[in-house]
Amino acid sequence: MAAHLDRIIDRILVNPNLLAPERRVLTLYFGDLVGFGALAESLEAPKLAELMADYFAAMSHEVQERHGHVDKYLGDGLMACWNA
Repeated sequence: MAAHLDRIIDRILVNPNLLAPERRVLTLYFGDLVGFGALAESLEAPKLAELMADYFAAMSHEVQERHGHVDKYLGDGLMACWNA
C-alpha cells in the first residue's frame, strides 16, 4: 500500500495540476451483511473479529481486482468507489 501512495505522491509532485478539481461520473458501492446483528450476538468476540477480517479482506480484494478503491469500512459493511 505504501508503494502505491509513494507513486501517487511522486505523480503529484511532478504535476501539481493533478490536484485540480474536475467533474467525473462515479460508481459507488455500499454493502453490508444481512443479519449481522443476530450473527454478532451469537459469536464470541474473537471469532466475530476473525470472520469480519476475512470478509473485509475478501471484499477489498474483489474491489481492487476491479480497479476500485475501498473508501471506508462501515461497521459490518464497506463503501467502495470507481473513477474517483
